[in-house]
Amino acid sequence: MQTATKILKYPAKLMGDGDSNTKLRKNGADFETLGLSLSPHKSAGLGNLCTHASSGCIASCLNEQGLASVFDAIKEARKRRTEIFYRDRDWFIGRLKTEIGNRCKLAKKRGTRVAVRLNVFSDVIWERVAPSIFTDFPEVSFYDYSKHPKRFGAILPNYWVTFSRSEINDRYCERILNSGGNVAVAFADMSGKFVGNRAGLQTLPKTWKGFQVIDGDISDLRFEDTRGRKRGRVVGLRLKALSNEARAQAIESGFAVQC
Repeated sequence: MQTATKILKYPAKLMGDGDSNTKLRKNGADFETLGLSLSPHKSAGLGNLCTHASSGCIASCLNEQGLASVFDAIKEARKRRTEIFYRDRDWFIGRLKTEIGNRCKLAKKRGTRVAVRLNVFSDVIWERVAPSIFTDFPEVSFYDYSKHPKRFGAILPNYWVTFSRSEINDRYCERILNSGGNVAVAFADMSGKFVGNRAGLQTLPKTWKGFQVIDGDISDLRFEDTRGRKRGRVVGLRLKALSNEARAQAIESGFAVQC
């Protein structure tokens, strides 16, 4: 461990918030939202942090979009965090707890609540990797998306996971929706070329496979989504793509549903 400690570059902080991440910025003033951005899938060359990712998911990953498409330093920072996650897990978990604890103290002063998304770009099974994070902070609302077919709903009392559709898991989506769980689906409005900043102008369908679609782009706080007793809801997300080529690829692969 001493050798690893010498070569690892430890960041000042592991988690970002709405000031540095547009995905978290839309959560409003009532929540202090933190997000952990690791390198997805096998992109860090150390292991697979998205074991159920499809080829369409990998190609359309938001890790390659936004400011990360312009500044290589952003993706390099994600790789450094991922390296520490693998090589110095104890320090990593301890630092996560420190940052969450500090934000809880700040939220108490401000009269706000804390929400934490541990998988901004990854799909780590945190309830196995570090279950103490959830028990140490019962007042925090943790949430994530996942493509693991058995990870959806209230995984823990304070950890809500929304199953995420890809081009290869429709049968799981329907099974989860029929059991009352919610499923996130990326939709591509075919009425125009909605790339870059125009992605938000896309219109979502009212239903998908007979299930009601709710707008998942209004907020990222999935634990606040409406739910049905027997039939789940489809959390509609507008396809984000930087170019016409990337958009076409997401549609042709089946990752995004045409509407």
